[in-house]
Amino acid sequence: MLDDAKARALYEKTLLPLDKSISAFQVYLGLSVPALELGMRDYFLAVNSGYDHEDDFRRCLASDYDSCFVELVDHSRLDPGLAPAGKGTLLIMALDNYANWRGLSREAYSLKKEAAKQKLISRAERYLPGLQAHIEVAEAATPLTMQRYTGSPEGAIYGFAHSPEQSMVNRPAQETRIKGLVLAGAWTRPGAGVHSCFVSGWDAAEYAERILGR
Repeated sequence: MLDDAKARALYEKTLLPLDKSISAFQVYLGLSVPALELGMRDYFLAVNSGYDHEDDFRRCLASDYDSCFVELVDHSRLDPGLAPAGKGTLLIMALDNYANWRGLSREAYSLKKEAAKQKLISRAERYLPGLQAHIEVAEAATPLTMQRYTGSPEGAIYGFAHSPEQSMVNRPAQETRIKGLVLAGAWTRPGAGVHSCFVSGWDAAEYAERILGR
């Protein structure tokens, strides 16, 4: 996007060496009943395979859908308008590695995607008995899906990886070397996650107001 070759070279030197974050595999379910009726007492449930978080992360990198960390989120509990009256939604999410999906044939990709979807649904049913009988819509998204629809390289859902050397003030600032260009989002300061992105947008807006003289 940059016409200035020097600025482009500088940003390439600065940004290209940075590590990208992990991606995710997600299952989106439309249910015939609210998830609350299946035992989803809150809008969010986190399931760890054990107390060793490093081991749990390795399972995610290996696409071990049988035992990796998963999250269940009932978004329609937060916003009832997301589902018709009397029905519900459920998201099942596992962190995943883009490299595990890259280069697959169309057939191999479809088979792996369906197998992963069914494994995660089966795991969710351990905590929400009767889940499968109430599924009306089921869609899945892989790291390649994340890349396709967000434009995020390798489907990185958290922008740059949150290693100590790439966290907080070590991430790109809202201010850039390009006049009028302001950055906001997971790739910038202070980092990824909904609340951090709120802060990033707030800081970007304040900076934009300053350069506009408001």
